[in-house]
Amino acid sequence: MQTPPTIHLAPGARPQAETRIHQSWARCADLDPALLADPNPLTRADLDLRREANHHLLRLAEPCLDALGALGDSAHSVVLLADASGLILHERGSRSFQDKARRVALQPGVSWAEPLRGTNAIGTALHDGRAVRIHGAEHFLACNSILSCHAAPIFSATGEILGILDLSGPADDMRDYVLTLVQRMARGITDQMLCESPLRRLDF
Repeated sequence: MQTPPTIHLAPGARPQAETRIHQSWARCADLDPALLADPNPLTRADLDLRREANHHLLRLAEPCLDALGALGDSAHSVVLLADASGLILHERGSRSFQDKARRVALQPGVSWAEPLRGTNAIGTALHDGRAVRIHGAEHFLACNSILSCHAAPIFSATGEILGILDLSGPADDMRDYVLTLVQRMARGITDQMLCESPLRRLDF
């Protein structure tokens, strides 16, 4: 059995963040890391179908992907957008880090839901419905300890999770402001979802 990780809390972070990561590890305790080989991504045709099914999310997220992608490029990181199942739909940012991320299957066409990749920012944010940072050895799979990942959910007008916004970079460069930035961007996309919802028009 793997030993639970030491949690790296950002300055001012609540102790609940440590509890949530340990809870995620407990959920993943029965997963066999030896069986979690890096999966092959979806074919281009299948990925295009998933993107088409999430075209509204992708359209509203485009400005945030551009903004975070520019940051990611300068900070040797990548910004990722996943759907409600944890499947990564899109990536932007540093080409050099994209190559490193692909070595652990952090790329479009791969699901990072907890049952498939263990404790990780996309999967844990999806499970909890809350933003989270998973840094280095806090990842359940040792191979993912090269990553420092910050993810936040995007919600529909009715409160359902539509997707996850994530910014991931190298574990040796942890930046405390990134999670707050990703949260704000995800909240902005959620606000746009609400503005365009038929439910909002019923209020007038």
